[in-house]
Amino acid sequence: MQQQPNKPIYPSCSLNIPETTHAPHIPPIPHAPLIQTYPTPMSDNNPEQPNPEQPQNAFNPFTALLTAIKDQVYQEQQFYKMVFLVRTDVKMTAGKMCAQCGHAVSEALEEDNPKIKIWKHIGQKKVALKVNFAELKESLKKAEEMKIPCGYIQDAGHTQVDPGTVTVGWIGPWEDDIINQITGQFKLL
Repeated sequence: MQQQPNKPIYPSCSLNIPETTHAPHIPPIPHAPLIQTYPTPMSDNNPEQPNPEQPQNAFNPFTALLTAIKDQVYQEQQFYKMVFLVRTDVKMTAGKMCAQCGHAVSEALEEDNPKIKIWKHIGQKKVALKVNFAELKESLKKAEEMKIPCGYIQDAGHTQVDPGTVTVGWIGPWEDDIINQITGQFKLL
């Protein structure tokens, strides 16, 4: 049997990766009913008549969870983000900054933060901002006072900076408008 070009051998396993070089916009979670209707089973006597003893609807727990999360987010009209406060007064390459932000995400996800579950399901918005050490300390202090999960990363010092250097602070995930009260004055990295 001859295979057609550009057709996967197992179509059900195809990833269907788009041929664009940019990340597409993540659409909001579509409305999905808690009860999904399936085709009506036919009775043995008459294939045209539905069988009244067979259920026509089935509860879908996955759809129910997504709908509950969507409703919680959109009813409250709140959106969430995580902010990285990247020190620009320390000489780091772009790759080093990215690695430090990666460490910050790992630390943040270990926190006991009730907002993480919602944040994960609505796109995981992350923002990197330019700060110096004094601005980083002051922002983390404000976040702590407001009881928002936050922390900082100290580098091990194996590559570009001295051991123990604070490279990145993180705040959230938390509500956009509340984090903006703390970090709204900083410029994007």
